[in-house]
Formats: sequence, structure tokens, C-alpha cells
Amino acid sequence: MTLKNKIALIVAACTLLMLGSYYLLSLQSARHAVVDFNKRSAITMAKLELDNDEVEAYLQQLAHNTSSELLNTLVKQFDGYAFMLVDNQRLISSSLPDSLQLSAEPQSTGFQFTIHQPNMPPSVITIPSAPTPVHLKQHAQAGLYWLPLAWLDLGQQQDQLTTYLNNRFMQLFLLLSCVAVLLAWLGTRWLLQPIHLLLDSFAMLRSGQLSWRIQSQRTDELGQLFSGFNHLADGLQRLDQQYRRMSADLAHELRTPLTAVVGRLEAMQDGIVPTNHSQLTQLQTDVQRISRIIDDLNLLSLSEAGQLQLNLQSVDVATLLSQLQQSYQAQADAKGVSFIVQSQTGLAVLADAGRLTQVLSNLLNNAFRYAVHDAAPCCIRLTAQQVANQIEIQLTDNGPGLTPELQAALFQRFNHARSQGGSGLGLAICQQLCQLMQADIQASAVTGGGLGITIRFAAVGKM
Repeated sequence: MTLKNKIALIVAACTLLMLGSYYLLSLQSARHAVVDFNKRSAITMAKLELDNDEVEAYLQQLAHNTSSELLNTLVKQFDGYAFMLVDNQRLISSSLPDSLQLSAEPQSTGFQFTIHQPNMPPSVITIPSAPTPVHLKQHAQAGLYWLPLAWLDLGQQQDQLTTYLNNRFMQLFLLLSCVAVLLAWLGTRWLLQPIHLLLDSFAMLRSGQLSWRIQSQRTDELGQLFSGFNHLADGLQRLDQQYRRMSADLAHELRTPLTAVVGRLEAMQDGIVPTNHSQLTQLQTDVQRISRIIDDLNLLSLSEAGQLQLNLQSVDVATLLSQLQQSYQAQADAKGVSFIVQSQTGLAVLADAGRLTQVLSNLLNNAFRYAVHDAAPCCIRLTAQQVANQIEIQLTDNGPGLTPELQAALFQRFNHARSQGGSGLGLAICQQLCQLMQADIQASAVTGGGLGITIRFAAVGKM
């Protein structure tokens, strides 16, 4: 699972947990509060239930009284009830206290009463039945309604219920918000653990422990980051080893010619060695060797850093090999070496012609240096052919072969397995230049002795 999906899952889980818990707890609290309210209301109504027949029988004794006399008598007789007198269209009078404002509106089969109490929302009570008829002095037709005074407390109780539910919901919301924050913090801490591991690993690298690696089986983005860190650490460790080895090799390679130059100059100053053309020539040879090592190191550093600019273009392989044959044929004749150059016509590779010539020249110089021996006729063969979709340029000689160990380290820096008299950097430079030209260079043993170097390019077509 990717890191993005994990974060989304944690956020969704916390949100759903908070909302779902809030909904369930709020629903449960509201249900309990409403049930309790209904129970208390039902008990109150049951206690104050009034028999209509009893009221009607009592009204017969109060006929032809005034409205105020009738209401006062009913209130005394039936404690805990409020009575309202109405005619067909309006409210005549009521027994409610003066602090309460009562209004009545006729309905199709009854009346709707609105009671306004101080500091409370109005209570609306609808009585769908017709009023009980009464006979009053002032009104020929009047009707009587009554209701328990406990109903007047329902509005207050409802308001208290609303306040309770609001407070309860707020408490649940705050509680669940704290739980969600805690879960989010724990989830974030869990997600940040690999980040802290990565930071600690970088601190280990900064302290110089280049062998430190992150052991992890993760396959998400953090796993890829860990893998990248390990690759980086591998590269840094490899570069550190190369730097240490190169420093030691460089000091060793420069020490010999520098010691020779310094010793020769001191001997010439002391008069032990004469200052003549032969001595100056030898000094020049040693200085040129030092200069060649420095130039090779500079070229190798530029190529490894990717700062060496190459002019890649289509190069005719047959023409290039023909030019090399012309350049080395005189040397081959002088040394008695059979120099054979063969190439299929029309082969083309994408390369820098100058750098490719430099690579092949380095290889030819090594081949000519080792080709001269008394064991067998000396032969150097330079060929080019197309194999499948690749162009192979191969240089073989019948000089002394190499052991598998020496052959595996042939392209390392300061390797003198086949560069006696050179800087020990030529083959390493060849490998770097081939990599920059997206070519592959390999060494292989030749049957009967000798060494073969093969350079493979991707074919770009015919010339």
C-alpha cells in the first residue's frame, strides 16, 4: 500500500470513527432524554386526568352565572386545571394568571390556543373537539375548554430538554474530537517513524559510518526511499574506497618519477652526474610521465563526473579503422608484427570520432607493447562486424594472457597488468569513454594465449 493511501486511510478512519461515534452516542442520548421526558409527562397527565362527565354535571349547577363567577368556581372545584371560555369566533375569558398571555384561534372542529410565558418560547395547544356548552348571563352561546396546568410546564421542560441535548452533544463532540486528535497523533507518529529512521541514518553517514544501511522490507514510497538511501550509501562507500585507493596509488605512482627527478637533479647539483643531453633527456622523460599521469587523471575525473563534452555523431567504422591501420602500420612493420584490419562495409555507430580513436589507440598501444615476444609469430587483429543489432569492434593479440583475477581488474585505475611503462590509467579511461558513448567494453581470453578486447555499440544503420 502506498504512503498516500495510508495517510488517506488514517484520515478517513479517524473521520468516520468520530462522526459515527458522535452520531450513535448523540442518538442514544437523545433517545434516553426523550423517553424520560415522555415518561414524566405521561405520569403527570395520568395524575391530572379529569373526567368530562364530572365537569359537565357540575356545570349544570352553575348555569346563568357570569364568566368570572363560573371560572372562579371551577378553579376552586378542580384544582390544577385552567379553564377557557370561548364563543364561536374568539376567546371570552380564562382562569390563567395575568402574567400569561393567552390567544385563541378557531379551527374547523375546535380551537388552537397559544400561551405566551415570560422568557420562554410560546406553547401551542390544539384541542380538536368542540367545547362543552355552558349558559352564561352575558352570552347566550358559550363553550368551555379546560387543560391541566402541568401542560404549561411542558414548554419549559422542552426548553430544558433542548438545552440538555445541546450540552450533551457538545460534550460528546469535544470528547470525540480529543479522541480523533489522539488517534491522528498516534497515526502521524507511526507514519513518521520511518522518517526518523531515515534522518538517523543520514546522521550516521555524516558521522562517517558509510557502512550503515537501513534494513526494511517495505515496498511503498518509504521503502523506495530506503532503497535509494542504501544505494546512495553504497555509492558513497564505493567512492570513499576509490578515493582512498586512488590517493594511495597516485602517491605511489608519482613518488617514483618524482624521486628519480629529485635524485637526478641533486646528483647533477653535487657534480656526481654530469649535466649533459642524456641526463636532461631522462629528466624530460620522467617529467613527461608525471604530466601524462596528471592529464590522464584529469580526463578520468571529467569523464566520471559527466563533465566531459562529447560530440556524438554517426561514425563510419570502416573508415576509422582504415585510418588507424595507416597510423600503426609503420610501427607494426618495424617490430615485425602482423597487423590485420578487417571491417564490414557500411557500418555506422553513434560516437565521438576523436574519443573513439583515443580508445582504440590506447588499446593498440597496449597490444603492440605485449605483442613482441619469441614464443610465436606476433599478430594483432582489429575487426568490426555487425552481430544482430550491435556493432562489435574487437582487438585481439597473441601476447601473454591474463589470469581471471587480473582480467577482472583490467579496467581499474593504476592497473599495470597490461600497461608497463604507462600511467596505469589508460584502460580505465577507455572504459569511462565507452560508457559516455553508451558502449560496452569487455575483456576476454583468446584461445592459445593473448587477450581480446570487444567494444559493442548499438547499430545506427548503414553509411
